[in-house]
Amino acid sequence: MGYAAGLAVAASLLWASLSGRVDDPMMIAFGALAVMAAVLTAWRIHSLDQEGSPYGNILGLAPYTFWLIGQIALANINTVQRIIGGRGAISPTLVRFRTQTPPGFARFVLANSITLTPGTVTVEVEDDALLVHALDERAVTAESLAKMERRVMRALGLLKKG
Repeated sequence: MGYAAGLAVAASLLWASLSGRVDDPMMIAFGALAVMAAVLTAWRIHSLDQEGSPYGNILGLAPYTFWLIGQIALANINTVQRIIGGRGAISPTLVRFRTQTPPGFARFVLANSITLTPGTVTVEVEDDALLVHALDERAVTAESLAKMERRVMRALGLLKKG
């Protein structure tokens, strides 16, 4: 029941922030129907669990989100410098990274965090490996990917701080 409530709260907040019509009773009624439909659909497809409704991880994901935004800003600056740098500043590469994240939401967050960072794209997720394309071979290393992986796992409560 807690997962359904979490999904209902999250969907309601999303609806309210996107619609901006919280002063119109008819719009609120339509919003409530939409939220109930979303929760019912999630229940029917059996996705009301920790992975389908990860709202218990909000406290862990907030600091990670701010860290990721900082990494995106730094990568933007680095990417612009490489583009302006001209010939030789870019040396594209593919890196295969063996991940320890469990399949599902954690791996999804890791792969998308890599892709959100300018200059890198997660090209393939296969079994326990991620194939990452980078604009520069020095920009992405197994060590930097492992650091991001540890942060993701810590944020999702899969790894103790330390």
